[in-house]
Amino acid sequence: MYDRIQTSDNKPQKYGSQVRLNPNTNKYELYPLLDETKVDQWRKEVGLGPLADYVSHWDIKFEPGQK
Repeated sequence: MYDRIQTSDNKPQKYGSQVRLNPNTNKYELYPLLDETKVDQWRKEVGLGPLADYVSHWDIKFEPGQK
């Protein structure tokens, strides 16, 4: 719920739970992250698995530091 509120307020998300469809590429992408180097640590603290595994369901590749 935290990420949903953040993204609806145009703020970066902490846990990487929110994705969106990019109308230009017709592909899913993550909403911006608060800190991509800490996201997996934060996810683990609340019982979530790695972000790369989660976003693979939408064919999103997540590699911290890669744009």
